[in-house]
Amino acid sequence: MHAEVGGWSGRAYPPDAVVVGYNGKEHSRVAVVWAAREAVRRDRPLVVLHAANYPGMTGPPGPGLLHRDPGALDAAEEVTGLGVIEAVAARPGLDAVGATEVTSAVRALTDASRDASLVVVGSRGHGRLARALLGSVSSAVASRATAPVAVVTDVVRPSWSGRHRSRSDPGVSSLRNKYDTRRVS
Repeated sequence: MHAEVGGWSGRAYPPDAVVVGYNGKEHSRVAVVWAAREAVRRDRPLVVLHAANYPGMTGPPGPGLLHRDPGALDAAEEVTGLGVIEAVAARPGLDAVGATEVTSAVRALTDASRDASLVVVGSRGHGRLARALLGSVSSAVASRATAPVAVVTDVVRPSWSGRHRSRSDPGVSSLRNKYDTRRVS
């Protein structure tokens, strides 16, 4: 097992890795477990990517909303580290690295897709109206990424057969690449 966590900007991700977006919320935790399983299945390393783009991350050091908080990057890397821990706990022996990028989640995941074999994002399963009003990282990444994208939901919904999936068996709501669009469960 190889596990590493830290800032990544300016370095290349492992080639052909499975990249998963992670922010510590339930939908991203479900995505990390699914991505860890997929990385093992594909015999690829896993990159747990946390995009830390919020007040306190950029700007000159000092007080105030638009100034950099000296502990903000450390806190963000702690979130990244938790994602790596969850991935390795789900699949012991997994080759996993964590990357903290100070940019938007869409940009970080889209940039990472250039060298990835698969990008995995979680979704809270909002309906069309909420997505239209709030936007959706998963929708934006799926439309801009150069690698295939799997969107994993943490919402329990009926499967195509009418049976409900359990939270321990999340479904992939979509798998997209430029040549293939299909629903999988």
